[in-house]
Amino acid sequence: MLTNEEIVYIQQREPVAAIIVRQGAAPLIYADEKGNAKGVFRKIVDLVSAKSGLVFKYRVHETATAAFSDSGGEVFVAISENYSTDELILSEPILITETILFANKNINLENLKNKKFAAVERGRLPENIESENVLYFPTREASLNAVEKGRADYGFGNVYSIAYYTALNNYKNIITIPKQIEIRKYSLALMNDDPLLLSVLNKAIGSIDDYQMQSIILEAAGDIEKKVTLSLIIDTYGEWITFVSLVVITILSVSVLSNVVGKRKHKQLNARYEALSKISNECLFEYKVKKKQLILSKQCHQLFDSDKVWKEATQLLITKLETIVSEKSEFTIKLPLFNGETATFRATNLGIEMEKGYPKMVIGKLVDISREIDEKEKLLLRSQVDGLSKVLNATTTKDEIVKALNDKSEETLGAFILIDCDDFKTINDTYGHLVGDDVLGILGAALKHTFDSNKIIGRIGGDEFCTYINEVSSFESLHKKCINLSELFKSKSGIIEATLSIGITAVKKGDTLEDIFKRADRALYQAKTAGKSKIVQYK
Repeated sequence: MLTNEEIVYIQQREPVAAIIVRQGAAPLIYADEKGNAKGVFRKIVDLVSAKSGLVFKYRVHETATAAFSDSGGEVFVAISENYSTDELILSEPILITETILFANKNINLENLKNKKFAAVERGRLPENIESENVLYFPTREASLNAVEKGRADYGFGNVYSIAYYTALNNYKNIITIPKQIEIRKYSLALMNDDPLLLSVLNKAIGSIDDYQMQSIILEAAGDIEKKVTLSLIIDTYGEWITFVSLVVITILSVSVLSNVVGKRKHKQLNARYEALSKISNECLFEYKVKKKQLILSKQCHQLFDSDKVWKEATQLLITKLETIVSEKSEFTIKLPLFNGETATFRATNLGIEMEKGYPKMVIGKLVDISREIDEKEKLLLRSQVDGLSKVLNATTTKDEIVKALNDKSEETLGAFILIDCDDFKTINDTYGHLVGDDVLGILGAALKHTFDSNKIIGRIGGDEFCTYINEVSSFESLHKKCINLSELFKSKSGIIEATLSIGITAVKKGDTLEDIFKRADRALYQAKTAGKSKIVQYK
């Protein structure tokens, strides 16, 4: 929420001068031939603009050195901590990513000592890299090109840029190691001290959720236009190309290559995502809607590594993807794994070639969120369960009973039971509160043992418990269950010989929570006044 001071500041100020480097670190940030800012960070800044009302005007520089020297710049888009300087003021991170190792395939990765390290100018060197072994390059692409050609041996870079340039340039001599080297946090960097601008930026960044961020990354990855190189031509047409045919192809390149690129567009798009998948260990997919054809990355094969599991998982995913009717979407889905277990995945999807609101193709990624879901369920369970007795707490018990009453049918007859531990205060005073807590635990366990687990069982205060049963076969059998509960509780409480008073009432459609509590409470009162350790049904 912006303050009044921040709102006035936004209304009165000129557009923010945003600095980028033309050949920065695609697909994160770069500029096209016309000088238009492109990439993930450009889309994030657009989102920041929409959320805050700030307007950004981009200033494109050819090199990082020139960009840092721009006295008219206000915000550097975007920069990681290891490229920052003491003069820059960093916003909250807009993206957190890993850095991975890339190397020429001909070097021994077991021994990198004295090997030439490809670094980008103005960046801080990783630990254990000797300065005499460093070669500096103006851009990340230039450093990758040097490793591809053998002029440098290896380097580190963020996972998105390595995947982008690998797909873009069709590298043949570079291998990547999907091993986390370090974590990089990218931020918008203020070139001058402006507390109000920093505050507005941080609030806008903080309001960007994970779904929006994943959609931006997927969309930006789809912007890759693969370069047509000699190696790409050879890969496409095979080894039969001779010098003469190469001359012919050169003459016909405009028409032939445009046709090839057009026909192979979707295949190349999938290859880009395959490259990203190999590096980032994420499960990526492409779904052709009309053909109902699902293409999964190799990382997916490791998850569903059997014919039966593969068939089941892909069919479940196709069924879900067929329901997509928008350009951007997200859903969760449970899929079987090769080891016999089931995992919950979050699918972030981007529709391509929209036609009358429906996509012709959907690309996306699956992220295993099983641990996240499990932790949420455990937290939810802890918030619903009483710590001492291990049955539902008062709030959850009442909520669940209200739901059951609302769904109650005319044909069924239910029951509501109030249970009270007799002379519980005396037990606490005589034996101490720790023993009293043990008694409550024993009662909770006895209730769960006596009544089915699908019944609503809860502690509603002090030593008072309740059970709601939506449908009973007979009140005679229910009375016997209550007797069994009393006997089990008494036997488990040992030398204390604690007893229970129990009040029962029938439940019909139209009853409210207040109705059944009043009736059961009257029955419980009668049980108490009749000498305790009694079971009374409300008449």
